[in-house]
Amino acid sequence: MATDGGEPPEREPPADGDLRGDKLRERVNPVISSLAAGLDSGDAETVEKCGIALCLVARSQPGKVSTIISRLVEDIVASPKSKPLYRTLAALVEDHGREIRGALMTETGYGDARRIYGRIEHAEAWELSAVEVEPPDGDEEPSFFSTIMRLVELDEEGRDPLDSDAWTRFIQRLPGEGAESASDREIELAAERQDARPRAVRKRHERIQRIATSPTFLAIEARSRFDELEVLSPISDQRFARVIRSRGRLGAEEFAIAIRLCKQREDPSFREHLTAVLADWAGVDGDGVVRLVDWGETPRPWVATEFVDRRLPSQGQLTPLEALEHARTLTRALVHIHRHGLVHGGIDPQTVGYPPNSLDGVAEPMLDNVGLLPVYRPYAETGQLLDVRYSAPEQLDGRYGSVDHTTDIYQLGAVLYRALTGAPPFDTVEEIERRVCETQPSPPTERSPDLPPAIDGIIEKATAKQKLVRYETALQFHNDVRAVCNDL
Repeated sequence: MATDGGEPPEREPPADGDLRGDKLRERVNPVISSLAAGLDSGDAETVEKCGIALCLVARSQPGKVSTIISRLVEDIVASPKSKPLYRTLAALVEDHGREIRGALMTETGYGDARRIYGRIEHAEAWELSAVEVEPPDGDEEPSFFSTIMRLVELDEEGRDPLDSDAWTRFIQRLPGEGAESASDREIELAAERQDARPRAVRKRHERIQRIATSPTFLAIEARSRFDELEVLSPISDQRFARVIRSRGRLGAEEFAIAIRLCKQREDPSFREHLTAVLADWAGVDGDGVVRLVDWGETPRPWVATEFVDRRLPSQGQLTPLEALEHARTLTRALVHIHRHGLVHGGIDPQTVGYPPNSLDGVAEPMLDNVGLLPVYRPYAETGQLLDVRYSAPEQLDGRYGSVDHTTDIYQLGAVLYRALTGAPPFDTVEEIERRVCETQPSPPTERSPDLPPAIDGIIEKATAKQKLVRYETALQFHNDVRAVCNDL
């Protein structure tokens, strides 16, 4: 069983099981596996038939789309110059672009994913319009494509396609060696690909498999609103949770999500406070806020949120226009949070995230970890949960008052200073308490002269040391930022 405060137990893989496991996985979708292997054959006619057939299966069987795309993307990352793979994915991209982007982001890094997706968009797709898939009349020999469709029908009916006459016809039309069937050959090729992978890649896939079969993950999957959860990456450690990047399926739709296993504390009142905040966060529905789409208390507190791919520090220097648009979006998000009676309490650059919703670099920022810092603050120092350079004076010195909604206004003002100038309001953490409480940072336009002068007064007011001098509400803050944006 999973233990509190830790990640799901990772089972050891079965002894001598790597090759056997690959063979079993290939047997689950023998038609798709064999067609994908056919794309690597040296026969041009076979390559084209296999590519078209994969597209036809995806078109007629939506439930197979994820399997087909995952296999093709895995192969194209391993063989990025394969024209048949590009042509096949190009035929699928119009209807399944989001799934292809998501699979690429899972299988490789952002830069490679973007480059490969661009090549897919410009590749010549297979021509599908003239393909004959109707069953033959009388004694007429079935076409290759009608045979594929028959195999898919058998699979959908719960019958084993490998035991059918259609399978015999199918493998006879694929290149093989002697009496060896294409499916057996594909199993051998799959094992060769597995052995050829770098050790780090193999280990990563093993870790993913262990997480997916752990009791904790299986219990969450059984209790979640999704029909199915798929683990996409190993566990990563974040401030308030251990995070499992996942794909959630609900009907025919797929969602990029993060399963977060909330870090736990021994205090009996901790869980009650945490679950109350999670329920409040789930009720926040507005642009610019990371959506909490599901959560539960069993087998331990967990949440499912939309997946956040990058954080503000990774964005580098924003242009003045980009920075001002960030300001407009994030102040509006804070309005939504406060309207639900919540205090965020932990806004810093790591709290600003971006969804992987495109490969063109365009993504709006979102505020993450809504309300969690006040839950965890009694059990840790502020510096463990927040970059102290973005702390409000009242978080460091009780003489400035208690933490409330104006604390969020200060913190967001400090974060926007970073977005506007590319630097934090205070460059170092030395004597940070004195500097935050007593020193006003230089105006943003001194660091970035291309910014509109009006932004200086807005940031100065938001980050005032005394709470009564700050904006009284997030809406006032947002309205002033919006007015500057509208004047551009």
